[in-house]
Amino acid sequence: MPVEPSFTNAYGLTETHGVATLNAGKDLLGRKTSIGRPIPVLEMKIVDD
Repeated sequence: MPVEPSFTNAYGLTETHGVATLNAGKDLLGRKTSIGRPIPVLEMKIVDD
């Protein structure tokens, strides 16, 4: 059975546990420049420095 290639955009810092956000599947096709959604075990907050 042939394997279909897929692409994933993930973002994370060493202070986190590797991957903090993930953009894959249909989300990636529609928002190619997005860093994705937070993985299910994370809460994220946007702050102004």
